[in-house]
Amino acid sequence: MMKNWKILICMLMLVLCMGIAASASTEMTEGVTIGVAVYNPDDAQTKAFRNYLEDYLGEAFDAEFIYSGAITSWEEEKAFVDQLHELGVKGIISSQSVDREAVMKLCEEYEMYYVFGSSSLSEDVFDTLKDNPCFLGTIGASDESEEQAGADMAAFFAEGDAQKVHSYLICTGGAALGNEMHRIRGLAMLEKLAEIYGFTCETPAQELILAQEQTEVETGSVKITILPGYPYQEELEDATKALVETGEYDTMMSVMVVNSQMEAIREAEKEKEMDIRVGAIDCFTEETYALFNGINNDGKQELDYLVGKYGAIIAPAFVSICNAYAGYAEDFREDGHAFRLNQNFWTATNPDEFNRQYALSVGMYENTYDAADMMGVMKAFNPDATFDLFKEFAER
Repeated sequence: MMKNWKILICMLMLVLCMGIAASASTEMTEGVTIGVAVYNPDDAQTKAFRNYLEDYLGEAFDAEFIYSGAITSWEEEKAFVDQLHELGVKGIISSQSVDREAVMKLCEEYEMYYVFGSSSLSEDVFDTLKDNPCFLGTIGASDESEEQAGADMAAFFAEGDAQKVHSYLICTGGAALGNEMHRIRGLAMLEKLAEIYGFTCETPAQELILAQEQTEVETGSVKITILPGYPYQEELEDATKALVETGEYDTMMSVMVVNSQMEAIREAEKEKEMDIRVGAIDCFTEETYALFNGINNDGKQELDYLVGKYGAIIAPAFVSICNAYAGYAEDFREDGHAFRLNQNFWTATNPDEFNRQYALSVGMYENTYDAADMMGVMKAFNPDATFDLFKEFAER
């Protein structure tokens, strides 16, 4: 009840300050329903975004969210869009698309808005989609930020290893399946290791990172193995277990969440009496909190490095859909086409760093994007809202 009153007071104050009539006749004043497409509804990052969308934005803006199941094929993706269309839903926030061109053609047919939230596309794919009027754009880390995230993690684990005693397992997630974020992150990890250890890959790194099967990198100096696959898949968990129980790897770097692989690492550490360092590009969630603080392992820190997103990072995607619903999609295009906006990661290398940022990420009234700020870039609430203001809001 207290949370509802705080949100209500915040909204009333902003409306009064802007002089907006309470009778404004837009779809925003009547609530919104938005589809959310995900690769795995049980993923920790997906849950963090969902908590923010439903528990905070759902109450603040009378919004309802319809989630997909796990989308791993075009048939599943199309079925979800068809379902939303039948329900009369006019917009989708997506973190997962199997066939981007096909889904955008379908959205155009259904006159349904689509935005990639906390995600990115390669430049050539973006160029093929950007003039579709139903494609609002992408909001996520830039390619440069994705590359830096992977390189910085590799440098963190490899710097100072003059004796070349460390060995690496690079988990590439969906890089082999067209996930551009995972490809960029994994490639940067491998190239940074090559730079630090001074080796040249016999097979180009760009090809190695797209391996669809477990692949050992021929370096001549340091042991590195590429392990593809999405988490929570039995094949990845079995492969992780088989590799770490050999005792030949003391470092695992992943382009995404590692939660489902941690049990295999715990068992290997105990059996081999060794410490396996773990880094992930994931999210500030309850699960990563537990790993950093040793909640499930007698107080032993299990995650050594996190480049992370936070629940509220999805807010600009929500704002863009709301502006489109209210009839202002054209006002928020960039030079006449879909926008491509950048957001930053947070990084933690120890429990203190993690805990400070985690507290910020879960603070509903102290988070990066609160309801009042969001209303300031929604034309339904602020007639002076512009694309430039929205861009500044999204990229801060």
